[in-house]
Amino acid sequence: MALEEITYDEYMKKLDEIEKRYLSDEKGFPEGAREKGLEICRKFRREVEELGPENCLFYIDTLYGLPMHKPKEPKQG
Repeated sequence: MALEEITYDEYMKKLDEIEKRYLSDEKGFPEGAREKGLEICRKFRREVEELGPENCLFYIDTLYGLPMHKPKEPKQG
């Protein structure tokens, strides 16, 4: 897995693209994959909203094109 840091806007755009694909008429998804994929997208959006985008780091898995996020580490001072 190769990760590249991206912006919040890029992260949200990628989630939008993934959701559109799951909501499309595209054939070939395994049974339950659409529902699970949409559930994960909603979970990611909810987690970022609860943490606040300013408190997260955003990444894209360059191999699979999947967005990821994690909370920023608190600054030690």
